[in-house]
Amino acid sequence: SILQPTSCLRIEYDSFSTVRCLCDTGDSCAEKLYSDQVLKSDAVTCYSEMKNNSTCQGNRCFVQRENTNVTSRGCITINDTLSPEQFPNGYLTLMRYDSIICNTSLCNLDWKSALDSVAAPSVTSTN
Repeated sequence: SILQPTSCLRIEYDSFSTVRCLCDTGDSCAEKLYSDQVLKSDAVTCYSEMKNNSTCQGNRCFVQRENTNVTSRGCITINDTLSPEQFPNGYLTLMRYDSIICNTSLCNLDWKSALDSVAAPSVTSTN
């Protein structure tokens, strides 16, 4: 899993933005964490829509596809409990979607650009 206990991330794409948190306790920790999150970063600028060149800012960019069709691209912002080493660049398969996470500005123009921007892609499967 990308998330580690007591961590949160914001995912932005198109006009959508969501925060996800993970805790390792049963005391509604995720809800408490969520309410405390600001999750802003200007580390990289990423494309955030498929039909135009709108952008967002975050810690990482992503591009996602199903089969060979790119379905979304956007930003990922992590909270301070996750270090860059815990959130690596590279290739990721999550259910039926392939994703590339990259960390240079505008690296998520398309699938090839994102793939070219990650030096040695790591492969992770999550079901």
